[in-house]
Amino acid sequence: MFTYTVPTNIVFGAGALNELAAQLAAYPGNVLVVCEGAVMRATGILDKTLAALAPANRKVVIYE
Repeated sequence: MFTYTVPTNIVFGAGALNELAAQLAAYPGNVLVVCEGAVMRATGILDKTLAALAPANRKVVIYE
């Protein structure tokens, strides 16, 4: 038997992306961004997300 727990904290709305680095302070380790790369790149959302992650000084892996 095993137990798997995934704590969830959802932050959304205007300005939510600006809180990303601060939200990561509670979690150690690397960051995995899972997205559909072509759309995220074309809209600029991926670049904005990566820029918001930069102050957290973490290794970021993108899975498309």
